[in-house]
Amino acid sequence: MWKDGVFSNIQPPDSLPTPFVNAAKISNSGAVVGSYQAEDIQGHGFALKNGTYTKIDVPGFSDPTILAVNKFDNILIQATQISQQVGKTVLFKGFCSAAF
Repeated sequence: MWKDGVFSNIQPPDSLPTPFVNAAKISNSGAVVGSYQAEDIQGHGFALKNGTYTKIDVPGFSDPTILAVNKFDNILIQATQISQQVGKTVLFKGFCSAAF
């Protein structure tokens, strides 16, 4: 991230040493949101605001993808849930209120 002439890495604390981090959006208030792969090899969403990271997951679903953040810092998330039924996948899209 480049801000006020300073470059900073975006790397959530529990991300892999060679992280896959996708900083997707930045809100009007300066919150950066995106997705990353953590040490547990699972995908997670994150929000970074004022130097503080917040992990974002959807209970019962995996691999959240952060799609957007609005001016109120509400975050749009997409995640998947694999059903016990063969070939059935449930897709979740929804907002979470401000995560910070």
